[in-house]
Amino acid sequence: MIFHGHIYSKVLEMDTGISVLGPNPDPARPYQVAYVLHGLCGNSESWTEYTMLPDYARGYNVLFVMPEVNRSFYSDQKIGQRYFTYVSRELPEIISRLFKVSDKREDTGLIGASMGGYGALKIALSRPDRYAYCAVASSACLFLKAELEENSCKSEAELTSAFGPQLRHDLEAVLGPELKWSEEHEIMSLMEKAPCGCKPKIFHCCGTEDYMYASNKAFSEVMRRWHAFDYTYREWPGRHNWFFFNEFIRQAIEFYFAKNQQKVK
Repeated sequence: MIFHGHIYSKVLEMDTGISVLGPNPDPARPYQVAYVLHGLCGNSESWTEYTMLPDYARGYNVLFVMPEVNRSFYSDQKIGQRYFTYVSRELPEIISRLFKVSDKREDTGLIGASMGGYGALKIALSRPDRYAYCAVASSACLFLKAELEENSCKSEAELTSAFGPQLRHDLEAVLGPELKWSEEHEIMSLMEKAPCGCKPKIFHCCGTEDYMYASNKAFSEVMRRWHAFDYTYREWPGRHNWFFFNEFIRQAIEFYFAKNQQKVK
């Protein structure tokens, strides 16, 4: 079963794109759910068009839900829409009305790459009561405060050169025109606040030729020294592209579902 279309969001007050992928319903048991998040330049169909997710998903009783959030960094924007609230709260409610899905935390998680990796971490860490696992590849904004401080002394022209004209506007929509940092957007702050006994299991990958490799590698070293989370990091040769993300999502599915679930037709 695969569906591409639109649903109406009360939070966004508009129709928004969505893709849903899964096996035919099994009356004997509800679906597990994985929310699969697109990157900065993507949309709700990116993962099914540019990876082999439809093939990798075969045989698992998992519903893969792919929302669309434009270039919002999965945030409630200061200038724009409340995409964090939509994806983390409203969308699961919509999915539970439309499909027979498990309401158990251990059956619910997030997968994402690049901006979607940041979104997956942000949502899972902000709502650890709802999401038990989080798989990310080449995540953006892992050390947001440090990145903003590094660029705070740069001129307008230098900032535009560093971020690009559109990305600067995207960040302003989330953080405000002054690009003011706050804890709600900082992954490490959210990590520190995650309660004991309710921390999402994290699977993290990055290509060694990825332009985000340095920050992702640094994040992996912090996580390994910290020992606060059930955390797995993998790296292999690859760039920030769909070839790498295709292999990542194959490994993520096997990592989370292969040993814990019976195969289904």
